[in-house]
Amino acid sequence: MGTVMTDRLTEIRERFDRVVLDLLGPIRMQKRVDSDALATMLGILSDLAEVMQDEDQVPRKLVGDLWYVFTAMLAEADHAKDPPQILAAAWEIQEQLQQIFGPK
Repeated sequence: MGTVMTDRLTEIRERFDRVVLDLLGPIRMQKRVDSDALATMLGILSDLAEVMQDEDQVPRKLVGDLWYVFTAMLAEADHAKDPPQILAAAWEIQEQLQQIFGPK
């Protein structure tokens, strides 16, 4: 990875870290999706897909953190009285993750 790539990946990682609580907090506490946080997360994933399009590897910690968000959303949907909104958001994230991780 080049310096520009590393810098861009660091910036994306920082944005991801800032939005995770905004996304998962309302899902865990109120069983609702914050649409602004979801839009931000989807934008971050889109940027990550662009950055990683020519790379063969994604940093392991980032992979784990990205999939954690998806699986946490699925788990919370299991405990919601009305899960479709949470499930729809989780599957949107999963589609973006599939774009990033392949198959290529």
